[in-house]
Amino acid sequence: MTTITVKANEGPRNAHLEGGERWYEWQGRRVMSVTTWLHAVGQAHRLVSWKERLITERAVDQLDTLNAMMTREAKPRERVLEKNRRKEAKAWLRRSHIEERDWKAARGTAVHRNAEHDTPTLDIKDYTDSESGVVVKAEDIRPYSRQYRNWVDEGDFEIILKERQVFNLALGYAGSFDILGREKATGEIVICDIKTGASIYADNLLQQMAYACAEFVGADDVIDEEATALLAQVSGVAILHLSSTGWEYLRLQADSEAWAAFRGLLAFSQWTKDHGNEDAFVVAKTAGAAELLIEEDYPRSAWDTEEVTA
Repeated sequence: MTTITVKANEGPRNAHLEGGERWYEWQGRRVMSVTTWLHAVGQAHRLVSWKERLITERAVDQLDTLNAMMTREAKPRERVLEKNRRKEAKAWLRRSHIEERDWKAARGTAVHRNAEHDTPTLDIKDYTDSESGVVVKAEDIRPYSRQYRNWVDEGDFEIILKERQVFNLALGYAGSFDILGREKATGEIVICDIKTGASIYADNLLQQMAYACAEFVGADDVIDEEATALLAQVSGVAILHLSSTGWEYLRLQADSEAWAAFRGLLAFSQWTKDHGNEDAFVVAKTAGAAELLIEEDYPRSAWDTEEVTA
């Protein structure tokens, strides 16, 4: 099979952010990205717990800073001092997880950008994320890129495609996979995602299943027939988990249950998006007012007896 050379690019074509959601367009039709649909289900409990931990740690570990915010002097012509103090303190606490999330996301993007090159290089400069404005130093990127290059050189994997858009118009989603290639030992065609976080989770599998089960590969409203033929041969999904000290190639359990789980989440996300307010799902309503229970009718001393009934 001929290897298709893919040049590095600055991000997915046919895609844009809108109100925090990523949308793809295909011949005039808009569909949401796989990751946006997965996020629409709601935040996983692990993420909620992580946010709570960072907020409480900032409040406790930097109590002097928090107290200084809550007791600062009024600024010139500031009429709502107490309200502004509380607003500033709450925003500062919330940023505890936003800052860490954005920094890790920017680091991951920088590693991905380097991985898009045909020959990954360690001649890396500081990276500034265009969306968040977060700056990641080169020394924080280089160890992950070094591990990626080691995997390319030593791993049992032949890269065929990088960073291609896939669409499933029947189900209404699109996305961009990181790598499509062949496991040398098995000969299987696999979609592989690069992760630089501390762990991987079940939704990572569902994301890759969505890419593997897309209908076609394309860009600029043109289907790439050769790449689509390769997509049709995909028989597995995997994660390349990079750390600063090593890499791990993880073959995931891609099966009918995982595909059914993604479709279920997609259906739930679509339904909740279409039923975001009361008018969208309430078909009938009745209302009334209960009589006020007053002390004369139900003396408080009698509430503890078993004889009193509602």
